[in-house]
Amino acid sequence: MLGVGIFLNPRLVAAEVSSLPAFFAMWLLGGLVAFAGAAAFAEMGAMFPQTGGEYVFLRRAFGPSVSMAAGWTIAVIVFPGSIAAMAVAVAEYQLLPLLKGAGVTLPGILDTPRELAYLTVFLFSLLNIAGARFSARAQAVLTMTPVFFFAAIAIAGSGTVPQATSAVAHASDSGFMGGFSAAFVAVYFAYSGWNAVVYVAGEVERPRRNVPLALLVGTLSVTVLYALLCIFFVRTLGLAGVAEAHEAGSAAAVAAFGEGATVPITALIAIAILASINGTVMGGARVSWAMAKDRVLPEPAGRLNSLGVPHVALWLQAGVAVVLIATGGFEELLQLTSVTMLIIGAAAVLALFKFRHSDPDRERPFRTPLYPVLPATYVVLSSFVIAYLMWDAASKVASGGEHAQQAVYILIGAIGFVAAVAGHSVWSRFRRSAGA
Repeated sequence: MLGVGIFLNPRLVAAEVSSLPAFFAMWLLGGLVAFAGAAAFAEMGAMFPQTGGEYVFLRRAFGPSVSMAAGWTIAVIVFPGSIAAMAVAVAEYQLLPLLKGAGVTLPGILDTPRELAYLTVFLFSLLNIAGARFSARAQAVLTMTPVFFFAAIAIAGSGTVPQATSAVAHASDSGFMGGFSAAFVAVYFAYSGWNAVVYVAGEVERPRRNVPLALLVGTLSVTVLYALLCIFFVRTLGLAGVAEAHEAGSAAAVAAFGEGATVPITALIAIAILASINGTVMGGARVSWAMAKDRVLPEPAGRLNSLGVPHVALWLQAGVAVVLIATGGFEELLQLTSVTMLIIGAAAVLALFKFRHSDPDRERPFRTPLYPVLPATYVVLSSFVIAYLMWDAASKVASGGEHAQQAVYILIGAIGFVAAVAGHSVWSRFRRSAGA
């Protein structure tokens, strides 16, 4: 979860709100929604501890058409798009500045953010080829180091003298709904990853206990850390300063501790984002593997190497990520993946209601607290934001203008998902008719 979103997206949120309470409310709302989703996934993940995540839940709840559409969308858009967005961001804002600051001369083919992003995708795909246990150990080191230091920095930095904290950003002219939806998407992307463990649930020891534990404790811990970091950002920069900072972490650290903090903070942020990339690479290939085992994807995607790793699926995912890096910048990829994640997440949480209704007697090692309020909160809020964003994007594309291109990215995932559901349904009916 701790990745590029908490450092690049505060400026997007601050630009859409007009007060500090609204800024903090958006980040806390994001934590609440992530926890609501995590609680629902905890129940389903403990019931069905299989590799594949939402694909597994949706197939059991709604059948092959919905699960296939979700699986294809996850495999082609969500995971490769997330990997591409993070790789582009870390290359531009952390890796290149660190390397150039250290006097490292890169070959000509690696001296731009895009080329360095390609290399990042390749290296982390290669790392995961070495096995889930090895990549999981790397994940633990890459994750816990920045978590510990960022918590300490946020607490220490929040005690500094506030810098113009009464100043507010100039809210955008997109109105309340437009500002709320844009801010929510930015926050939602920052919290994405709360569900990552369900993608490798079949490889988790004692999954009926550890999958819910990882989902809930991880989500709560990151929510607390994000709250501390947001306090640190606005106390040192003010809300207007956050809106103007391309990357809030480094800007706040320099404001609090001086220019000497630039390199270590940038390095910590880079480690955190690389950890997020590693976790995303690890989880995404498992969806393609699960789909191939169900013969929804070509058979090679279901092959495992001698270490039990879906190596073909890993390279297919890397290839799609490279294509996406070549076609869009961070904000376009953010729009593409965030809206698509909202759609798939809402559909998967709906599966919990289906299981409670259709299979009430099944053993449930974990039960979602405050059911049905928590999962309903996730579904209703996500659906509301999705509906508005789709309407707004369609309007922008129809009218043209400077925002039309970014709006297209919002529409791609949703249209692809609906088209895949409809296409598979028609194909299934055709095959049944032909068989009859």
